[in-house]
Amino acid sequence: MKIPYLLVFIFLINSPGLWAQEGQESLKPIEEALASYQYQKAYSLLNALSAEDQNSEAYYALASSTYRALGYSNEARSIYQAWTDLDSTSLEAWLQWAQLESQVQEYDEAFRIYSKLLRLDSSNAYFYKLMGQLQLKRENPVGAMGAFMEAAQLNPKDSWIQSQLINLYLEFQFYAQADSLLEVNLQTDPDSKLLRQLALRSAFIQKQYPEVLEQSVALFQLGADSTYSLMRMQGLAAYHNGNYSLADSSLQRAIQLTQDRETLYFYLALCKFALDANAAGEAYLRAAIKAGISKAIPVYELNLALYLDEEKRYTEAIPLYKSVYEANESPLMLYYLARAYDEQYKSKTTALSYYEQFLEKGQDEPFRYLEYSRERISEIKKVQHFQAE
Repeated sequence: MKIPYLLVFIFLINSPGLWAQEGQESLKPIEEALASYQYQKAYSLLNALSAEDQNSEAYYALASSTYRALGYSNEARSIYQAWTDLDSTSLEAWLQWAQLESQVQEYDEAFRIYSKLLRLDSSNAYFYKLMGQLQLKRENPVGAMGAFMEAAQLNPKDSWIQSQLINLYLEFQFYAQADSLLEVNLQTDPDSKLLRQLALRSAFIQKQYPEVLEQSVALFQLGADSTYSLMRMQGLAAYHNGNYSLADSSLQRAIQLTQDRETLYFYLALCKFALDANAAGEAYLRAAIKAGISKAIPVYELNLALYLDEEKRYTEAIPLYKSVYEANESPLMLYYLARAYDEQYKSKTTALSYYEQFLEKGQDEPFRYLEYSRERISEIKKVQHFQAE
C-alpha cells in the first residue's frame, strides 16, 4: 500500500529518529521530546548539545523539525544551509527547506530550491508536483502547466495532478485537451466527484447545457452537496435547455447560498415569465435592478420596460427606456419612447420628437420600426395641421 506523500513528510518530521546515527545517544532525549510534541523542551535540549554533536545530519534533522514546529524560520534556514553544506545532495534537506520557504510565502526562494531539487533528481514526479503547486502560488500558470505535465508523465495515475492539468487547460481555453483528459480519467474513475465537477465546469464554459445537466445529475447521485456553484450551473443550464421548472428550483436554492444575487434574480425573472408567473417575474427584475452593480443593469431595465409596455403601464416603462438610452444610446430606445408617449398621452408633441430622432439616428434599425415611425409622423402632423386650422 502506498503511503501518501504528505503522510510521509509528517512522519519524517515527527520521527527524526530515522535520521539518527548509531551511537549518538545525546540526541535520543530530543527525539523523545519531539515524539511527544514537546518542542520547547527539544529546543532547550538542542541548545545544550556540544559543538561536536551539532554537526551531523541527525542533528540537523532534529533541529530543523524543532525550529519549524516553533515557527523559528530564520533559525531553520540556518540549519538547512548548514545541512546542505554538509551534504549538498541531501534531497530531504532541500525538500524541507523549499517547503519552509513556500510556507512563509517566500515563493522566489522556494522556486530556487525546488529547481535545485529537480536538478538533483529529474525523475521524481513528486518534486514536479510540488513545483507545479508553487508555480500556481507564484501566479505563473504556464510554469505550473509545464511542471504538472512532467509530473503526469512520470506518474500518470495521480488523479490530483490530472485535475490540475484539466483546470489549467480550461483556464487557457484548451477545451479539446481538457475534455480528452477528462474522458480518459472518467473511464478509470467514473465515481470521482472532482472529475465530475471539472466535467461540469468544462461543459458550462462551452455552453454544452445538456452535458451540464447530465454531469449535475451524476454528481448528485455520487452524494455531492448542493453548493452554490453546482446549483447555479444546473439552474442556468436548465434555463437555456428550456427546462424552466428545474431552472426555477435550482436557482431558488442557489440564491440562498450567496450574496451575489444580481444575475440569479434576472434568470429567475426569465423563468417566471416562461412559466406565466408574470408578477413574480416583474418582482425579480426589480430585485435584479436594485441589486445590480454590473454593466448588465440596462439589460434588466429594458426587460422590465418591455414587460410593462406589454401591460400598457407606459408611465412606468418610460423612465426605464430613458435610463437604458442614457446608458448605451441605442436608437431603438427612441422608438420605444416614442410609442410609449404616443400610447399614453393625448398630446403627441413629445412622441413626434422621439419618432423624428429615431428616424435620424436609427437608420440601421429594423425596417418595420422605421416604417411605423414614418407613418405615425405623417399621421400626427396631419392631425396637428387640422387642429391648427
